[in-house]
Amino acid sequence: AVLYSVGMMPGGIIVGYVSDLFGGRRAVVIGVFMCMLIVFLGVFAVYSEAGLSPGALLVMLGCMGILVGGPNNIITSAVAADLASHPSVLGNNKSLGTVTGL
Repeated sequence: AVLYSVGMMPGGIIVGYVSDLFGGRRAVVIGVFMCMLIVFLGVFAVYSEAGLSPGALLVMLGCMGILVGGPNNIITSAVAADLASHPSVLGNNKSLGTVTGL
């Protein structure tokens, strides 16, 4: 479980970099990462009890952490950035502080 959490840390950087490679299309990259996660979950479910080596399962957990953590970090930061630039928030420090805290 630790490798899953450790995998979540670089996930945002990886998804951000890949998103930049695709011209800032965050939704496409997040969709691809989620589809890859479904494949990893299926393989993990089948082979976790079928006798796959513990090392391979740990690597898969790290990869799943990247595939979950990356989109999570990108979605939350993109929503905060979009809300912070909304016209209703401009000039209102209290609203901007709330959006920043999100």
